[in-house]
Amino acid sequence: MKLNAKYYPVLALSLFIILLGLIYAAESNGQVMFDDELEISMVSSFHSVQEAFTVDCFGLFRPVKNLVFYFWQNTWPGNLQAWRLSAILAFLGVIPLAYQFFAIFFQDKPWHRFFAAAIWASAPAMTSVVSWISSTNIILSGYGFFLYFIGYEKTQKMQVRQSLGGTYGWMTIALFGLGFACLAYEAALMGPFLVLLRDFWCKPQRLGRGANRVFYAISIGVLACYLVLRHQHGGANTIDYALAIPSDSKLWLSLSSGWFYLVHAWRWIWPFGQQGISIIFNPEEHKDMVLFSLSVVVSIGLLVLWLGNKRPKLATGLGFFGLALLPMANVLPLRNGPICDYYLFFPSLGLVLTILEFSKNLKSPKLRPIPLIIACIWLGAFVLTTRNWVPHWKTREALAQRTLEWQPDNYVMLAFLAEGSLLSGDMTASRTYLDHALATAPEVRKYRYNIEYLDSLWLGKSGKYEESAKALESIVAHHQESQILVPVLYQLQLAYLYDVYLNQTSRAEACLTKALKAPWDGAFSKPAALRLADIHSRNKKPEVAKEIYQMLAQLYPADAEIQQKLNAVEDASPNSPLHSSNQALASNESEESD
Repeated sequence: MKLNAKYYPVLALSLFIILLGLIYAAESNGQVMFDDELEISMVSSFHSVQEAFTVDCFGLFRPVKNLVFYFWQNTWPGNLQAWRLSAILAFLGVIPLAYQFFAIFFQDKPWHRFFAAAIWASAPAMTSVVSWISSTNIILSGYGFFLYFIGYEKTQKMQVRQSLGGTYGWMTIALFGLGFACLAYEAALMGPFLVLLRDFWCKPQRLGRGANRVFYAISIGVLACYLVLRHQHGGANTIDYALAIPSDSKLWLSLSSGWFYLVHAWRWIWPFGQQGISIIFNPEEHKDMVLFSLSVVVSIGLLVLWLGNKRPKLATGLGFFGLALLPMANVLPLRNGPICDYYLFFPSLGLVLTILEFSKNLKSPKLRPIPLIIACIWLGAFVLTTRNWVPHWKTREALAQRTLEWQPDNYVMLAFLAEGSLLSGDMTASRTYLDHALATAPEVRKYRYNIEYLDSLWLGKSGKYEESAKALESIVAHHQESQILVPVLYQLQLAYLYDVYLNQTSRAEACLTKALKAPWDGAFSKPAALRLADIHSRNKKPEVAKEIYQMLAQLYPADAEIQQKLNAVEDASPNSPLHSSNQALASNESEESD
C-alpha cells in the first residue's frame, strides 16, 4: 500500500518519538535511574540460566527478563551504553506490532492506525530510554501481548477460509505469545480478558465458534500454568512485600493498589502534574483516597456496561483502560514518575482506542478533529514535561531529595539518603538522615528493618562493633519471633562482625550456616558460602570447606575464584595425593635432619 501524503505528519511524529529516545540515550552518558541501580545489582549476581527462574530484586517472578539480564551480563558486562541501546532497539521492534494491533480496530483507517501507534508509543518510549533496565519486562511483554492479539485475529481469518491447520497454527503462536508475555510481566494476565471483552462487545458472533471456545479455554490454562510456576519458583506475595506502606490490613493494602494504578492513569491523562517523587501513604489513614480510586474503577465498569450496546468500540476502549488498572495487586510506595511508568503500557492502549473511537463517533464532521487536536496537545505536554523532569529522576539521591520537598517525613527516602551518605563516607549527614527516619517511621517493627539495618552499618563504620552486632542481633531476633524469614544479608553482615572484629568465629559460623539454609539469594548467599568455607578452612576442617566449594562450583562453573579455592582446599585435604606426598616429604626431611 502506497502511503498517502496526508499520513506523513503522523509518520513524522512516530519518528520524532524514536529520535527523542535516541537523544536521551546519547545524553545519559551511562547514568542509571533509581530502579536501574537495584536491577543492575541483581544482574551482576546471575551466574547460571537456572538462576533466571527466581524472583527479581522486587520479589517478582519474571524469568524472561532475568534471562535477558543473564545474557547481557555475559555479553556486555558492565557496558551500560550497550544495554541501553539494546533496550531502544528492542522497543523499536514493538512499534510495527503496535501498528498491526491497532489495525485490528481500525482496518480501513490507516491514518488512525498511524496516530494510535504514535501516541501509544510515547509512554513506553520514554520508559525504555529513561528507565531502560526497569522497562525491559514491559518491552518484552509487549511482543508477547501484541502477538497474542494478532495471532487470535489470524485464527479468525483461517476459520473463514476453513483452514484447520492455519487456525490451530496461529492459535499456537498466539498462546505462545501469551505465555511469553506473562513470564516477562505479570500484568499480561489481563490479555485473555481483554480478548473476551472485545469479542463480547464488538464481535459477539465469535463467542459461539468451537475453535474460539477452545482458544479461550487454553488461554485460561496458560494463565493457570503461569501461576503454578510462579508459586513453585517463589513468586512474591506483593502484599507481604509492601513493607514501606505502614498497614497491617491486607484488605486495605489490596484495595490501595487501585489508588496506585489510578495515580499512574492520572499521569497519563493529565501530563502537567509534578514528577519524580515517591509518595508514601497509609491506606488505613487515607481510606477516602482508596475508596475514591475504587469508585472510579467501578464507575468505568458501569459506563462500559451502559455504552456496550450503543457504542461497542468505545466501550471496548474504556474497558481496556479500566481493566488495565487492576492487573495485579502491586502496593509498592506510590510513584508519580516522569514517564507515567511502565505499568501504563495497557491503560495507554485503552486510552488511545477511546480517543480515536470518540473522534469517529462524533456526529458533526467539524467536531471530529477536536479529540485528535487535544491528543496532539497532550502528547506535546507529555514529551515536554518528561524532558524537563528527567534530571530529577537520575539517581536514588535525586529522587529522594525531590520527594522530601513534598514529604519531609518520608522515611523510605530518608533511608535512601542515609545509605548514600554512608557509602560516600559522610557520617554526619548519614546520622542526621537516620535519626530523622527512625523518628518518623511507624512504630510497627517490620517497617523499620531497613532503617535499623542501616543504623547498625553506621555503628560498624564508626568503630562501635559490639553495638552494631547487638543492633543486628535484635533485628534477627525479631524476625525469628515474628516467624519471618531472616534475610541472608543480615546474617552475612552479622557473621562478618563476629568473624573480623569480635573474634567470635563459632557465632559467625552459626550465622552463616543458618543463612545457607534459607532460599538461595544470588546476591548474598554466594559470599556467605565463601566466608563459611573460609572459616572451616581456618578451623582445619578442609573436608567441610571442600563440600561448600564443590556446591559453589556447580552453581557457578565459570567462576575462576571458586575453582581456585576448591583446588587449594583439595590439595590441603588429608586424603589428597599431594597432601600425602607433602607429608611424606616433610617426614623424610625430619628424619634426615635427625
